[in-house]
Amino acid sequence: MSQSRLNILIIGGGIGGLTLGQALLQHNISFRIFERDTSVTYRSQGYRIRISGDGVHALQKCLPQPTWEKLEASAATGMIGMTKIDALTGEVAPKPITGNGELKGMRHDAKPIAVDRTVMRTVLLSGLEGHIEFGKTFEGYDITDSGIKATFTDGTSYDGDTLVGADGSNSLVRKQYLPQLKVIDTTGRCIYGKTYITPELEEAFTPKAMKNMTIIQQQRPDGTPLTLFLEPTRFPNSGLVPIINPKTGEEEYVKDYVYWVLLSKAHDSLSPTSQFHYLTSAEAAELSVKVTRSWHASVKPVLALQSSTSTSALRIVSAVPDMPAWEPSRFITLLGDAAHPLPPTAGLGAVSALRDVELLLDAILKGVSGESIGEYELEMRKWACEVVQASKKGAEKFIGGWDWDTVQV
Repeated sequence: MSQSRLNILIIGGGIGGLTLGQALLQHNISFRIFERDTSVTYRSQGYRIRISGDGVHALQKCLPQPTWEKLEASAATGMIGMTKIDALTGEVAPKPITGNGELKGMRHDAKPIAVDRTVMRTVLLSGLEGHIEFGKTFEGYDITDSGIKATFTDGTSYDGDTLVGADGSNSLVRKQYLPQLKVIDTTGRCIYGKTYITPELEEAFTPKAMKNMTIIQQQRPDGTPLTLFLEPTRFPNSGLVPIINPKTGEEEYVKDYVYWVLLSKAHDSLSPTSQFHYLTSAEAAELSVKVTRSWHASVKPVLALQSSTSTSALRIVSAVPDMPAWEPSRFITLLGDAAHPLPPTAGLGAVSALRDVELLLDAILKGVSGESIGEYELEMRKWACEVVQASKKGAEKFIGGWDWDTVQV
């Protein structure tokens, strides 16, 4: 189908969906993004994202030059090195953890960046105002004589030529299109949060953990670790991108903070049930303090002083490495976590989604067909297999490993 007639429906307005929208806009290809949140400011959009290698290349290719330059300029100050601290003694381990989760096949000729997710989403939304519908919860799709029809829970429907599922690890598009794809509960659990860098924090929290990325770790009696990964995140150019506070509706700028994630295998104190990710921010914040109550006094302030309205709890889910092939369709495809949910333990979720966008754009520019979509999906599966394995390897250091035959989500 010629690009001039093509109309693409994108389900999901996250990083992947918005980047694809920016790329299509540059090539004058008609598209519409459907986001379930009711507005840009509906909820907090999370914390810092580290993007390296293929992710940086994808952004440079898919974004207009001014947009890329603005995103790059808004990034946090780079920090080199890794520190490991014993959670019970507060002492630095003699051999810091090394390795950054990159794969052998990843391009290394681009400078990595760390960006605040809310800032990044704000930048990516620029120019897409007339191409996105908010408050659209996907219900299902139907293949029609003229293409594909997407329907939403509010009773509306939209027709297009190709539908792209970019709706995250719990993708409703994937569940309808490829119900045979396995997504497993790894039995890992994590609590994400941030703690603003204030004089109070800097006075109370160990300075050993404020130099670079840091792992604070306790070995449990069962041999599995309880790990706090953190990184002080400072934004020297925070005034470049105003953001909207979702609670007050007022314009503000991102503040310096310590980004952190507490990881563990599921156990009595980190609920093994599927309800874990429904904890409120306050409940998740309280739990993070509770499970680390035996830690050394020098490391506990980063959790005690956290921004408790920003904390969230998530199960760690994953695609499986032997992802089966499927018959490609010119009418529908997936990208990012919608196709291959990734644990956070290799730090490659955003990179993988952006890489998918770049590959999918190439397929679209060749002309959407079963063949071009099939080529994209083949490369996506190859990469996903590597990244899933890398994530499991990372998890063995942070939470302990898992069996690929774990219960399917």
